[in-house]
Amino acid sequence: MPVTGHDGQAGWGGPPAYGRPIPPGQPYGPPPYPPQQPYPPQQHGQPHQPAPYQPAVPPVVIPIEGKGVAKLAARLNRRSLIIGPQGIGLDGKQGTFRVAWPELRRVAVTTAYHQDQTKLVAPKLWRVRVVMDAADPGFVQRHPEIAGLQGKYGGTGPGSYGLPLGPVLNLVPQIAQALAYFAGPVFGGVIEEGQLWGMGYL
Repeated sequence: MPVTGHDGQAGWGGPPAYGRPIPPGQPYGPPPYPPQQPYPPQQHGQPHQPAPYQPAVPPVVIPIEGKGVAKLAARLNRRSLIIGPQGIGLDGKQGTFRVAWPELRRVAVTTAYHQDQTKLVAPKLWRVRVVMDAADPGFVQRHPEIAGLQGKYGGTGPGSYGLPLGPVLNLVPQIAQALAYFAGPVFGGVIEEGQLWGMGYL
């Protein structure tokens, strides 16, 4: 899917209906990023004091790499999820995109698994997705590069985009912590959808 990216802003709609949300930061603990210090209030009659210098926090780059065949596919695609102060994006061999936080009314992580019940001992095959809900109808025109994700892979319909990451359950804590820190109130938590039938690594 060839893609290019750019950013925009807007606001619209209410929260979508999901499964069983886990509050941001639970159970994975507090984010390992440095908290930002509030600007000290000025007292009447005192001269203006400049705010202390705070170094910019770089975005978190998370290589998406699964196991087995999915690990090989991930290496061939060379995908990396990027979560930072400005927004969320994806860099991949097949294309990139960037979405700013004000463009989203909600972003969440969903997990689900498939397990072969016909076998006595069968491993759980997990899949992870990032679901992004647009904040306004103009999002579609601003981001044609991810039109193929609209209403798919966990998206709830028009204006909702599901980004499949594959069987990367081990990356969920890192993704959740980064989203909790950078996305703030836009982050809708980790949603465990449980066992599903007839699904693959996507």
